[in-house]
Amino acid sequence: MHQLQDALATIQVECKVAECEGTPCLFIILHSDESANNCCLKNQGVAIAETFNGH
Repeated sequence: MHQLQDALATIQVECKVAECEGTPCLFIILHSDESANNCCLKNQGVAIAETFNGH
């Protein structure tokens, strides 16, 4: 999680690592540029589930 936090810091995204129900979680503070955040995380090998509309 801290490596992901460092990667997001390179694109100036503020985030925090916290524990939620015993599991470390990464919380992005501002939701300003979701596509840049997702791209950065995907480049780090993170799988991101996105909304799917089956219609």
